[in-house]
Amino acid sequence: DNSSLEIGIDRPKFFLELKKHFEDAGIKTWNHTDDRTYLDIPVGQSSWHILVNLLDNNSRLSVGMYIKKKEKFRSLVQERQKYEVAIGYPLEWIEKDGEAGSRVRIVRDINWQDAEERSSIQDWAVERALEFKEVFK
Repeated sequence: DNSSLEIGIDRPKFFLELKKHFEDAGIKTWNHTDDRTYLDIPVGQSSWHILVNLLDNNSRLSVGMYIKKKEKFRSLVQERQKYEVAIGYPLEWIEKDGEAGSRVRIVRDINWQDAEERSSIQDWAVERALEFKEVFK
């Protein structure tokens, strides 16, 4: 039975559903226009926020930190092992030349167009965001 498979759900609708899932869990997201395909979640510090976005032709979902200052990122990298032990899984640490911000994230393969999988994707994203907020506070 393919009745639960919604072919063609668009990315903005996926992110509107995801935003509602975060808000239902009591997590505030920054207000964006409805056509955005990522979420920003404030953490009470101006130097970083949580970023949730799709990668690799929409086949992977990333949850992690967007760090505005290179010095902040480099200080975190020096204690990388401590943070990975505290969060409970390995993280991707990304600093690109020419880009203002750096990222620390976890990534999951997804099929966001599958209605049955979307709920578990949303739960996973909320859980990871809460872990980042707690570990990196």
